[in-house]
Amino acid sequence: MGVRSKKLILFLVAIFSLSMGTTLEIVPGIIALRRGVPTAIILLIFGGIIYAGSIQIAIIIRDQFEKIRDDVKLDNRIRVVVIDDEADILQLIRMKLSKEGFNVSTASNGDEGIEKVLREKPDVIIVDILMPGKDGYELVSEVKAKLREESPVIIMLTSKTEDADMVKGLSMGADDYITKPFSPRELIERINVALIKGIKAKK
Repeated sequence: MGVRSKKLILFLVAIFSLSMGTTLEIVPGIIALRRGVPTAIILLIFGGIIYAGSIQIAIIIRDQFEKIRDDVKLDNRIRVVVIDDEADILQLIRMKLSKEGFNVSTASNGDEGIEKVLREKPDVIIVDILMPGKDGYELVSEVKAKLREESPVIIMLTSKTEDADMVKGLSMGADDYITKPFSPRELIERINVALIKGIKAKK
């Protein structure tokens, strides 16, 4: 069920509950004028119970609206997969990117990284070169071959500083190449620039 459908159902339930509760609060006054006070008192008590229940339903529905809103925000965030065998690097990047509103997941080796990328199909991959299992070059090549036009933005983040390494990474399909040690602020700006370039290229 889509978000709009969920919101519509919750809205209709809230309106119905509040309408029923309000109606049963007003009706006793009318009954009292026509049939007498005892019947009106019974209806008043019953109406009060219904009205109190409707308020609780409205509160629950409000909470559900907030949850749906948060889910939509989460779904709309840029998804990033970070692949590196250094735990401190993964932790640092996850923390910095999450603060900037990115939806970040991590992998600690090339094989795990490939599986995660193909499963999650993120918007951005940040990948080291020297890792257990598949290295960064193999990972980039496989992602490009399998996802083709759906390939994410790929940024290589590595301690390999030779020009030949950079040329090799870019020639295999990486969109950018950053050497360690690196500035988290620069990484974020490079991600944003690469995303903009990617959007323009697809138009």
